[in-house]
Amino acid sequence: MAVSKSKEKSVGAKKVSAPVKNPFARAGQYLKEVRGEFRKVIWPDRQEITSSTIVVVVTLAFFIVLIAAMDIVFSQIVKTLLPIIGG
Repeated sequence: MAVSKSKEKSVGAKKVSAPVKNPFARAGQYLKEVRGEFRKVIWPDRQEITSSTIVVVVTLAFFIVLIAAMDIVFSQIVKTLLPIIGG
């Protein structure tokens, strides 16, 4: 089996660069790859962001009310049982 002395090796249909030893070159390569990945991202539009934000705020408000109600109920239970127990 012949071994290629090229700095690139083939993985499937993509070519992947061999590791670079220089830390600045590695950082540059990393930033190029990050930029390439950001180009693939499908960013949400304003309507999707607004609807998601509304869902989060409504859910948060629900849990705030639920936890506050549970706190009030449990504190009343403790206040009622504390004199009975002798605390």
